[in-house]
Amino acid sequence: MSMVEPPRRFAPPLLGKEGSPPRRFAPPLLPPAAPDDFAPAALELERSAPSPLPRALLYVLLALIAVALTWAALGRLDIIAVAPGKLAPVTSLKVVQPADAGIVQDILVREGDRVRAGQVLVRMDASLSQADTRQLQHELRLRELQLRRIEAELGGVPPRRSPADPPELHAQTLAQYQARRQAYQDALAAEQAVLARAEQELNAALQHKAKLEQPCRSIRTRSAPGSNW
Repeated sequence: MSMVEPPRRFAPPLLGKEGSPPRRFAPPLLPPAAPDDFAPAALELERSAPSPLPRALLYVLLALIAVALTWAALGRLDIIAVAPGKLAPVTSLKVVQPADAGIVQDILVREGDRVRAGQVLVRMDASLSQADTRQLQHELRLRELQLRRIEAELGGVPPRRSPADPPELHAQTLAQYQARRQAYQDALAAEQAVLARAEQELNAALQHKAKLEQPCRSIRTRSAPGSNW
């Protein structure tokens, strides 16, 4: 009958340095198990504290809703409407514009300066006003020469040049006088010719009338009582 040997237990190897007694490592000690370590997961969730993040988010949302309701109750909102339209004045229109338009050349004062009555504040560009003045003087001299030309035409003498008359205007006025004088003479000659022709026709008609009156006289003389005919 054979004998069964019991299983042998092998001890962990002994470690140690040479010349030193071997050392046996002991297994690490684990902390004692708590009763909740073996509880179900649902029970563990019920017993654990809830996270503060959802509650903080809920408070923030409630605060935003309260602010929105307060602003809706107390705030004012401006309503802007855009639509085409036309301005219609109630009374008559009044045009606001400067008396003399022009270009400002120099500004002689600054902001904040003290001014007195009669002080020159700005200086306008005189080129436009000078041009207008020259134009008006030219028109005035031209009208004066035309008036003198008409008087010369009525008097039958050519207009005389004064020292203030520009040469080109005087030459233009003299040419107009000569042209109008020639046209007057031509019209007068034509009318005189018409008058002479009318006088000739009148003389011819009178002669023809005299010729016609001679037989009438003879007939009247013969038809008179006591005549020998």
